[in-house]
Amino acid sequence: MGFCILCKVILSALLCLCFCPGGTQSALRVIVPSPVTVELGSDIIIPCSYEVTDGSSATSSSSPVTLQWLYEEKGMDGRTSPQRILYKHGSTIYHDNNAQYKGRVDVSADLTLTVRQARLEDARTFTCEVVSPHGTNEAHTTVNVFGKPTLPKITANSLPIPANTLEQIATCTSSNAFPEPVIVWYKDGEKMDKSAAETELAVQPDGLFSVTSKLRSRPSRADRDSLYHCEVLHWAPGEGPGMPPQQKLLKSAAVNVTVHYPPQRVTLIVEPATVKEGDSVVMECSTDGNPQPSSFEFYRVFEKEERRERLATGVRGARLTVPAVRRSDSGVYACTPTVTTPGQPGPGLTADRKALSVHFMGEVAPSSRAPVVVPRGGTLAVWCTAEASTTLVCSWVKNDQVLLKGFKLRKQNVGYTDMGVYTCVCTLEEVPDLSRNSSVQVLVEGPPALHGQPSTCVDVNESLELACTMQGFPRPHVMWSITGSQSEEWEEQNALLISRLAVSGLESAQQEVTCNASNRLGTDGRRFTLSRSCQYPNLPSNNLPLAECSSWLQNALVLALAVGGALLLALVVVVVVLVVKLKRRRGRASPDKTPRTSNNEKPEQEPLKKGSLVDTTKV
Repeated sequence: MGFCILCKVILSALLCLCFCPGGTQSALRVIVPSPVTVELGSDIIIPCSYEVTDGSSATSSSSPVTLQWLYEEKGMDGRTSPQRILYKHGSTIYHDNNAQYKGRVDVSADLTLTVRQARLEDARTFTCEVVSPHGTNEAHTTVNVFGKPTLPKITANSLPIPANTLEQIATCTSSNAFPEPVIVWYKDGEKMDKSAAETELAVQPDGLFSVTSKLRSRPSRADRDSLYHCEVLHWAPGEGPGMPPQQKLLKSAAVNVTVHYPPQRVTLIVEPATVKEGDSVVMECSTDGNPQPSSFEFYRVFEKEERRERLATGVRGARLTVPAVRRSDSGVYACTPTVTTPGQPGPGLTADRKALSVHFMGEVAPSSRAPVVVPRGGTLAVWCTAEASTTLVCSWVKNDQVLLKGFKLRKQNVGYTDMGVYTCVCTLEEVPDLSRNSSVQVLVEGPPALHGQPSTCVDVNESLELACTMQGFPRPHVMWSITGSQSEEWEEQNALLISRLAVSGLESAQQEVTCNASNRLGTDGRRFTLSRSCQYPNLPSNNLPLAECSSWLQNALVLALAVGGALLLALVVVVVVLVVKLKRRRGRASPDKTPRTSNNEKPEQEPLKKGSLVDTTKV
């Protein structure tokens, strides 16, 4: 071992004798970046280059260049001395037996030194020395190694903190930092004073630092929603070789602490906002203090009498429930936290008051509960009223159709079609789902008025049905001049009456039947003429009554059958005559069956054979 060291020393001396011009200033310039900053555990890379400053080329000489990498070692006495890591001559690399860098260093062809897995002790000065035919020179650089701390962990005080009391708010910790980190506290994004925190710095066994900071403060009511967080300020490598180190921040999560403070205001909330009779009402009391009182007292305030009535039924904690409220429950209500003296608010507190308005609507009353009778052609006037807590919106409806909006319904020149049921529908303007209605029946009075043609005709022994159609109110009484099976259909809504009479045959060749209708307001009638010989010059009009139209159709059917039969018989006679004539013509024009001969000779006539057809008919 000693021999190897001796050889290296001799080799260095020979190199110096060969390449170092004695007594002359070196024309060689060595360049290394400074400082070199790395993160703990990463590789240290230190480039080294050189140039000739006398104008000649650094590569003009064919002699190899010798390179040495050294570092400064601090001794026990505090003094530093250079220690060689390796040297390179040409392409040959010689590693010194250095325990700190054995197996961790290498040098590239461009003289760059690489130290793998940086350690804290690698934070020192490194030297690159170059020996060439142009001279010998060296350059120094400082290596800084930084340990990145862990993300800060924040822990909030889990116990409630009384307002304006100095207490610990939270604790912030971080570890594995190098060099020493700094913890900064923030409240709602604003930096807090350093004096609010107590910081402890500790060195870990691996030489890294851990830091713990405790924040103490006097939170107030205004801090009930404040968020606290801490940031660790630490050093980090620069952006590249030769760049200075930079400071970076690691931010923790934000936390909130529970602050207890006395109430200053009481709030009463009434639900729902709009109340009608029958609803269930909930009143909830709260304060702006923390924590909330466990119980409250509820009152009904009678301002005119200057008194209050304590409510006990339905109270549970901070809530009062009033089921199925009535209009008599309308009034002013108040609440306050439970205190020693019943009925009085706490010190510095004023009980909150809310007015409860219970909306209601009474029964809708029409102007008449009995049917309203109006003479035909007269004027209909009805109205409705209702007691309500606020503005009413009413409308009149008939047969699901809205006639008009308002309390009063007025209509002139009414007819039978105006008869029927009219409904007054009312709703509260502020409570649309509160609705009630009432109906009134309208009757239109008038004497009977018969419709249709006055007469009809029927053949002997034919049964038919006579009908009288009329309108009138009160219901007309119908009298027929002959007996028969009588039936009636009455539509009171339109004051329409149809009276039917079934008759069979006639007592004489011509008979008159009358239909008389009457009520207390008048009389009307129709006459039907029944005859055995009926003539129907024209088709009945569409406005004939049922009996007249039915009788006409029956007679027309009989006549149509008779005429149709006669026409059919005549058609048969014509067909027979035509057939007979056709047969006669065929007999006369029968062709000669004798074969023709040449030279226009006439054939001899053959005697008639027995059985031959001969037309002997004289025309």
